Amino acid sequence: MSPKETIECQIEQLSELSIEAWRLGQWLSKLDSQSAIGRHVLRKYEKFFQDLGFEILDMTGKTYDPGMALDIIDSICDNTLESGIEIIDETISPIVVYQEQVVKHGQVVTRKRSEVLEQTVVEE
Repeated sequence: MSPKETIECQIEQLSELSIEAWRLGQWLSKLDSQSAIGRHVLRKYEKFFQDLGFEILDMTGKTYDPGMALDIIDSICDNTLESGIEIIDETISPIVVYQEQVVKHGQVVTRKRSEVLEQTVVEE
């Protein structure tokens, strides 16, 4: 394996590990009583990845744009939204950026207005 291939492999492995650290943080945030040890470990992981040049982007709550480095896993109908607006409802896997370059696309669930409903209303 060439040095370049070794570095690319290490970046891939570290990006996978950074996603798991993010998932640990998501899990800890849902617990009623977060343990001090868990928070400490999570802070250590976050600092480790930050020092290496990794950035983990959770897109939950943001407006979806087709140019984002995201794969839509599912889309939920929400007719309270304006037509054409798509909101990221849940981040399944965050976007991983290494030294300002996307190395891993995120996976999300979006929420948008049903286009079928709009067509029915217009036709009536």
